[in-house]
Amino acid sequence: MKEYPGIYRLRADINIDSRIEDLPRVGLLFEFPHEYEELMWYGPGPGETYPDRDSGFPLKIWHDRVKNQYQPYIFPQEMGGHSRCSLIGLSPEKAGKNSTKPDRERARGFLISARRDFHFSALHSRPEDLTGAKHSHEIPAGNSSVLIVDLYQRGIGTAACGPDADPRWIQGGGSYRIDWYLAP
Repeated sequence: MKEYPGIYRLRADINIDSRIEDLPRVGLLFEFPHEYEELMWYGPGPGETYPDRDSGFPLKIWHDRVKNQYQPYIFPQEMGGHSRCSLIGLSPEKAGKNSTKPDRERARGFLISARRDFHFSALHSRPEDLTGAKHSHEIPAGNSSVLIVDLYQRGIGTAACGPDADPRWIQGGGSYRIDWYLAP
């Protein structure tokens, strides 16, 4: 649905079986060509943050690269998340002075905003690439930039080798809705 000239509203209505008691995340995955490397967000930073691990991080506009979101954890897992965000931008690497393409032919960026906070991650791998790997070297080389925008992200901890997440950071199935505003 077109909201304003050049800005589109994307309403996400997601219904999940209420018998599911513990969801890892609820959101949408966008996949871009690998050169979409420049990342900008408004939220806590600059390091990764999660709903239960974002206190003490300054709230402002941050700039980084998708490749820097990777965390070399011993066991591959969810990583590079950013909680309490209200704006995210993803664009191709800046063309240098030697670029042969005129400005009108260069790929444009992608901007997402919402009226309520959301969580996102941007990596060169998909969630299933991380799930299938036992060691970092087993993560397949990504050929794209994968942006996941969540309206819900579980807190850290699974009780696999330490405490579980606090119950206030765990949600189950039900109806989820958010309006995102996109400016391609």
